[in-house]
Amino acid sequence: MASIRTYLVSIEAIIFDLDDTLYDETLYLKSVLRVFASMQGLELKEFPDFSAAQLRRGKGDILLTLLDILGLHDKASHDVLFEIYQSATVSISVRQGVETLLTDLKSKGKKVGILTNGVTSVQKNKVACLNLATRVDSIQYARSCGIEFEKPHPRAFLRICEDLEVNPENAVMVGDNWENDILGALSVNMQTYYVGCSNINKTKDLLNLPEWLATNES
Repeated sequence: MASIRTYLVSIEAIIFDLDDTLYDETLYLKSVLRVFASMQGLELKEFPDFSAAQLRRGKGDILLTLLDILGLHDKASHDVLFEIYQSATVSISVRQGVETLLTDLKSKGKKVGILTNGVTSVQKNKVACLNLATRVDSIQYARSCGIEFEKPHPRAFLRICEDLEVNPENAVMVGDNWENDILGALSVNMQTYYVGCSNINKTKDLLNLPEWLATNES
């Protein structure tokens, strides 16, 4: 298994995961569900309480799980929900402090990228709703090369490093998924900054990234 490197290097690029790293994916899913319920004329007396992490534990179709919450199981409902999922303009925002963080990194000459798994059309819609395209230098949708090349496949990380014109060892991957983001990045010799909630692996505060960079680069 790859190990986290401890020696100092020049850090030229910071690459972020999207879902549950730069923003709370649960907010997007709940917004999508509200739009769907409104379009279908469903009255939600009490809005379902769930998190994206809970829905993804089954590793199945997340939309089927959302529909199950509403007691719907027909294909027509799934088709409508998917269309909303990939195209609805919903009001969501990045986590508190992220806008300042991205501006700060770029002002210090760092290249900034986003590397995300998931259905490409859906991820592009999230980026649009979050107004992230103009705040970073590169956005790579790993599934656009095929689902088999999503994180943690090395190709996903090498592709964004190539687009940013940096060597992997001079880039940091920031993410909340230990296997997909951290171990995947380590496999191509990138540095890593883990912001997940694992009880096993030490997590860091996203907004402390500049301080970490200051003490971990030459």
